[in-house]
Parts: sequence; C-alpha cells; structure tokens
Amino acid sequence: MPPRRAISIWFGGHAEVTLRRVVEWGDGWVPMDYAPGDEAKPAFAKLRARAEAAGRDTSTVAASTHGSPPGSVPTPSGATPSASVKSCGVSHLTLATYSGRGHLRRIAGRTLADHLAAVRRYWDAVADLL
Repeated sequence: MPPRRAISIWFGGHAEVTLRRVVEWGDGWVPMDYAPGDEAKPAFAKLRARAEAAGRDTSTVAASTHGSPPGSVPTPSGATPSASVKSCGVSHLTLATYSGRGHLRRIAGRTLADHLAAVRRYWDAVADLL
C-alpha cells in the first residue's frame, strides 16, 4: 500500500462524462489531445468551473498533459511546454519521447540512453520554471 494508504484515481478522456467523474470521484484528469498552449485553457477552465460548482476545492483536482522535448514540436510564442501548461493550471506534465501522434513528436534516437538524454535536456531547459 502507498504510505498515505490511498491510491490516486485519475480519469482520461474528453467526454463530458469524464469531467463529471473527475469531479465526483477523481484526483486528476489526463486529457491527451491538447498540446501545451492556449488551446488547452478552455478545457482546464471547464474542469475548474465544474469542480467549483460541485463545491470542490479546485486545488484538490490535479490535471496533466503531454508534451514533447524542446525542438521536437514548436510551442506558442517560443515558450517551453512547461511554461505554457503551468499558465493553464496544469499540475503534471508527462514528457513524451516515444510518440508521433497528434501534437507529440518522437525523438530521433531509439535507445534508452537517447530517451534519457532527451529527458535530461528537457529538465535542464525548464527546471527553473517548476
């Protein structure tokens, strides 16, 4: 068992029912279709509004998004993905080095060392923003 004796429950998806489940039973939301930037802001605002309407403290509802390492995909106004998502109220960012779907871009390398190096470069670029 986790030290807190609780397991966080996160829901993924974009349907209205998903947002309802997040607010009623969840600890977090994982929408996969939003690139870091302004297009995600209305979705996260909708989640916060639903939480407030349900009487829930919005700080107890986490939200995540997926981004690619710098240079893999352009970000709005030259901002790093972390800066963009933080302005939306996103609490977690999954760095995707493995995908070529949607807004995500696969890194050039294929080895574990290549993936770890991409994560390290990303960390070095955004650590001061976190």
